[in-house]
Amino acid sequence: MIPTINEEIMRSKCNFFVSTQLWPLRNKLDPDGWLANFELSDKKMALQLLNSFMYFSDDLLDRMFVSAVQGLSRIVTTSHKSLSDRRVEWWQFLEDSIFTFPTGENPFAGDSGHLFVRRARDLLQLDEEKILDPKNALAELCNGATKNIIFVDDFVGTGQQFFKTWNRLYSVGSRSISFENLSSTYSFRAFYCPIFCTKYAIENQLNQLKDKVTFAPSHWLTQEHNLFSDDSIWWPNSMKSDAYDFVRNYSMQIGLPDTGGYDTRDWQAFHKLGLAISFRHCCPDATIPLFDTTEGGWCPLWKR
Repeated sequence: MIPTINEEIMRSKCNFFVSTQLWPLRNKLDPDGWLANFELSDKKMALQLLNSFMYFSDDLLDRMFVSAVQGLSRIVTTSHKSLSDRRVEWWQFLEDSIFTFPTGENPFAGDSGHLFVRRARDLLQLDEEKILDPKNALAELCNGATKNIIFVDDFVGTGQQFFKTWNRLYSVGSRSISFENLSSTYSFRAFYCPIFCTKYAIENQLNQLKDKVTFAPSHWLTQEHNLFSDDSIWWPNSMKSDAYDFVRNYSMQIGLPDTGGYDTRDWQAFHKLGLAISFRHCCPDATIPLFDTTEGGWCPLWKR
C-alpha cells in the first residue's frame, strides 16, 4: 500500500533530511520554492511527486560505492573456502586488477567516472598506478600486465556511455583496438560496478555484452522506480491514473521538450526513464527535468 503524503509530513521529512545533512541547505535543494510552482488545487499531487525525489549525499555515495566494489568478492572468491582463504583470494584479485571508467565521445575532466576512480583510490586504498583512463587501461590489458579490469561509475541510465567506451577504438602502440576486439583474442575478466544501474540498460544497450562483462551495481533501478509506470512505487492507487497528465501538463506549460524520450531533456527524461534521483555533483538525464529545470521561470528543486 503506497501512502498518500500530506504537507505536514512532507515538510517534516524535508526539514529532518536537511538537519541530518542527508539533504544540502536550501540554497542547493529548495522544496518550498519548488512547491510554490504548482497551483493550490494540485498541491497533493506535487507533495507526492516531491516524496519520490531521492537525493544522495557524498557520504551515502561513498558507502554504496564501497559496497558495489566489495560485492565482487561474492563472485570472484570460492564460496566453500574458509573466510581467511577467501580474504587472500580477494586481495589477490585486487592485486591483479586495474580500475577505470566509461567516458563520453570527447572525454573531459568533469566526467563522473573521474570522481569514482578517485573514490576507488581513497576509499579502497589502492595504489595510484592501478587507476587509469580507458586507453591506458586497455594498454595494460594488451601487454598482459593485468588480468582484471573494473569499470566504476555513479549511475547507468541507458548504458550508452559504457557501450561506446567498450567498443571505441584506441591507439595502443602500433594498432587501433577496443576492449571488444581484445576480448575476442585475450582472456581477461571485465566488471562494471556503478552505484546505480537501470534494468532498462541491461535489457537493451548492454544486453549483448552480458557474456563479456559482469554487471554488479550496488542498486538496481526497475520500472517500479519510473514515475510513469503502472508498477510505480511512488503513487497511491488513487493518484496513478492522474500522474502522467499532471507531470506532462506542467512540463508543457514551461516549454520542456516532448520527444518521446529522444531528447536528453525530454519531459519524461531521456529514453522515458522517468526517474527522480539526484546527487550533489549532478542530476542524471534519466531524472525528469521538472525537478531541476529553470525553463519558463520554473523554480528548481535541485539547483544545477
